[in-house]
Amino acid sequence: MARDSRAAARGRHDERAVRQGPPGFPGRGVQRELHRIQSSIDLLAFCVVPFAGLVVYWVAGPTASGMLGLSVVEALIVVGLGHQVLSYARPSNSPRPPTP
Repeated sequence: MARDSRAAARGRHDERAVRQGPPGFPGRGVQRELHRIQSSIDLLAFCVVPFAGLVVYWVAGPTASGMLGLSVVEALIVVGLGHQVLSYARPSNSPRPPTP
């Protein structure tokens, strides 16, 4: 009887270890926070900086209409890139799958 209770206790312990991860592995809350930080860094590097450059270009002074149109297209591409970054950053169990 004692063996069965120890085995059952060991089974419960193993289930908890699977849910929490191996020792030294961050918990789900920490993983989510790290995921948010990484997504923020990705957006900053790939979207905010290029968009800030476009805003500086627009504010700097008079520009040719062709270059202004091209910069607007570039801004739309940066917005699309931001959408892609966020969609690929979604967890795999999210209701919306990432867009290809």
